[in-house]
Amino acid sequence: MKQNPGVIKTVATKSKHYDEMADSIRQMRAIERGELRAERRYTAVDILGPERAALLEARQRTGMSQAEMAETMGVSKRTLQDWEQGRRQPTMAARVLIQVARLHPNVVREAAAAFVASRTAASAKPTQTAKPVRNSKGRSSR
Repeated sequence: MKQNPGVIKTVATKSKHYDEMADSIRQMRAIERGELRAERRYTAVDILGPERAALLEARQRTGMSQAEMAETMGVSKRTLQDWEQGRRQPTMAARVLIQVARLHPNVVREAAAAFVASRTAASAKPTQTAKPVRNSKGRSSR
């Protein structure tokens, strides 16, 4: 009995892994025959995991640099980098802000711009300096 090398016999089995391997072999042979195109698509979630992917997406959607995003979140740039690299995990409050930035990037940009504007306005106000106390001879006393 001659067996066709391009056909895999189906074996009744309960193994999910066997079925996945058999499908992969069928696809491989179809690719070799030119019936399928070999391609694999990965998403950021596949590569980074859901939390790191959400942070990256939030930063991209807001258009902020690492430094800008870190300042907006009230953390150091190094902390943000550690989150992006998976060396540390953000707090729950930071995770909520990341989700807001991911889902509503305009809101975060507007809030950050308003905060920067208020800080700039506050620093532009003239500050009153204490006048030196003068003694009866007109000299400054310390």
